[in-house]
Amino acid sequence: MVLSNTLFAHSFVKGSGGYNTIANSYFWGSSIQKPTAIFQPATAGDISLIMSAICRTDPTVTFAIRAGTHIAPKGFNSTTGLLIDLSLFTDVSYDDVTGLVDIGPGMLWQGVYDQLTLIGRNVNGATSCQGVGVAGFNLGGGYGNKANQYGLAMDTIKSIEVVLPSGEIKTVSEKSDSDLFWALKGGGNNFGIVTKWTMETHEQGDIYFKALNYSHEQFDRVQAAIWAYVQKQVPKSNVETKFEWSIDDTTHEVVAISHAELFYDGPEPPEDLFKEFLEIPSEVEKTTTTWRGLMDLLPDPHETYRTGAWASKEQRADYTAGLMMNLFQVNAQPAPKIQVNDPTEKYRGRYTCVMLSRYTETLIKRIVELAGEVAKGLKDHGGFQFYPDIWPGSPTMFKNSPPSAWPHGPEPLFPLPIRCIWKKEKNDQYWLDALASFSEKVRQIAIEEGCTAEDAPLYYNLALDGTDVSLIYRDNLPRLTDLRAKYDPFGPILLLPSLVGRKIDIPTGHQGHDLRTEIDCYSLPYGALGFVSHLLTYYTIACLWAGRSPLWPPHRVKYTKWDLWLGLLGMLTSATLVVYTLIKCRNMWELVVIAIWKLSMSLLNGLTAMHVATAVVNGHAQAVSYGREKNALERSAWWIGLCGCSFSCLRPRSMADECDVKFLTPTDMPGMVAGVSGLISLVIQYWDHNSILVLTIVFGCIVSVGMILGVISFASTSKASSWSDDTGSTVASASVGIVGASFGGLGVALAFFTIFAALYSDWVLGMIMDNLIGLPTSDNSIFYWTYFVAKRLTMLCL
Repeated sequence: MVLSNTLFAHSFVKGSGGYNTIANSYFWGSSIQKPTAIFQPATAGDISLIMSAICRTDPTVTFAIRAGTHIAPKGFNSTTGLLIDLSLFTDVSYDDVTGLVDIGPGMLWQGVYDQLTLIGRNVNGATSCQGVGVAGFNLGGGYGNKANQYGLAMDTIKSIEVVLPSGEIKTVSEKSDSDLFWALKGGGNNFGIVTKWTMETHEQGDIYFKALNYSHEQFDRVQAAIWAYVQKQVPKSNVETKFEWSIDDTTHEVVAISHAELFYDGPEPPEDLFKEFLEIPSEVEKTTTTWRGLMDLLPDPHETYRTGAWASKEQRADYTAGLMMNLFQVNAQPAPKIQVNDPTEKYRGRYTCVMLSRYTETLIKRIVELAGEVAKGLKDHGGFQFYPDIWPGSPTMFKNSPPSAWPHGPEPLFPLPIRCIWKKEKNDQYWLDALASFSEKVRQIAIEEGCTAEDAPLYYNLALDGTDVSLIYRDNLPRLTDLRAKYDPFGPILLLPSLVGRKIDIPTGHQGHDLRTEIDCYSLPYGALGFVSHLLTYYTIACLWAGRSPLWPPHRVKYTKWDLWLGLLGMLTSATLVVYTLIKCRNMWELVVIAIWKLSMSLLNGLTAMHVATAVVNGHAQAVSYGREKNALERSAWWIGLCGCSFSCLRPRSMADECDVKFLTPTDMPGMVAGVSGLISLVIQYWDHNSILVLTIVFGCIVSVGMILGVISFASTSKASSWSDDTGSTVASASVGIVGASFGGLGVALAFFTIFAALYSDWVLGMIMDNLIGLPTSDNSIFYWTYFVAKRLTMLCL
């Protein structure tokens, strides 16, 4: 594999100038590896060339992507192979017409805020500490101070520019490649390399922010203040409270403090919102009224809240400037050191979390007690800092969140972040075990307290290395697995965990059979569009069976050749598309039989038009409207059979050949029975989906009542006709009438069920896909709309 140096703004190998600065520029020493080569592409086109070379010519190359470097585990953004560093992607461009901002993945959030707040705008980004990058934060989800108002950062993303493993550059959104857009929001870097985020912005005015430190003696009062705040539930506010244990630099003993950050997105919070916190005597208090001031008060990831967070403004400015130089400049000087000497070399660390939906007083108390037990190991195992961060979320935080790869909403779900920093690699296993044990104990208590569910998804950005991805994505994992197969046909992103971090595996030989992917593959209408399509189909068939043109105003059909060709063209086109998708996308039997159901309806639609046209060609217009002319019906009855219909006749007066009442009942039984069986299987799989449960109950009630009324009405009408014979009907003739009424009533009930089952299937598939409108993806839109239009051709019968 040859990559010309002239293609990129910078490239480095071991021993070259600038190599060590870039290779060591990580927030955590535990992240550092020594790559064979480093590329710093400047454009999406540069990355496309790199990916094309790797994926098409040498897929055995080990590589990794690095942006903000905030994640701790080795191999997530570091490698011993090829490191693709996105530090040059630092553009921030605001559109004052749309109110959207384009952000490069090499940016840190404080840099984004610096530019946006100058024009009175802001974005829903990271606020827990300095040094957090845009790329990883957005790819994993993104909790910040404004999550209670706007949801996660990824909920405010409008489009994403991404380079696929094949080298193809795409801009994806809800309207274009919506499946990939969905996967990139919370799915990590499993699908490509993001080169631009387009996000919503909002107006930003003055704020209320106060940071307070409390001594260990005040822990009980701080816990009570948290519980008081939880019960007030003000979405524009946010409170984070760390209970921190750290090693004192002088005495080398463990010291405990509590650090609270009180935020309100406005100049003055509601009265008494933070009353309980403000009444507790604090050791340190810092206040600001601007968003930029808030960022200045946030600690660097390697500072303790006991000391480093309160360094002078000048020290913090020098430190941040040096840090930015380390990250984004080739020949940068080492950053000034505050509290922790050379943290990228000496300090290691991890985050983990427990996902919660609410807090109780008991849970808050037990978290602090258990944390104190863990902190006892700091002194003997190279520990520097340990804390849980009690960070309550609002019940309405996800009320407007769109679907994404990481499952969240509409119910609240927020993390209890847990962080530990230590020295020396030999202590890694001790602290990884301690973090895992602590988080599991808290999780079990939370389950007992009703504060979380057993199957609550873990948060991608705070999951320990080695976490099973099924615990992160839960029911979304099969769909993500299939999308990996779709967008990574060459396999390198699949095969190289150094790129993907939390890798989503594709089992050997797996071709992809996730339900949502299969529905997209089938390209057949569902949701509101499918519902409308079925209504139009039923309307067309009803008009044609009555010998009337579907065009308004209805009139008797006249132009037979035109109708014949329309029926033939519509039937062949729609049937061909269904057969093609059946062959192409045959991995789930449920969707196969539902497609067969749609095929039978396409045949019924087209053959009905052809039957009507043939009847007129034969000069039997009366047969089209199903009048009394027996011979005409007999000569065209074979069309009725092809249409999947049965011609039924009641003989209330006698056993004579002529019929007083004639009607058609649909008997496309094989397609309908097969389709309904597949539909039932899907409903059972998604029975815990509340919307599907309600829809099923409503559908069952409507169909049951309709079928009963239809049978009663038909039977009573036929019975009255059977027994009201002026010429003196016999018991035998009456019996025949009753039997005919029974079968006729059954036919009416069956027709009623068939019609509503098709309409029900549209909404079920729409709910499963979280796409009630039923809009197709851009990849399948041509097939989808061609099929939709082909089904409508018979409406033009004249």
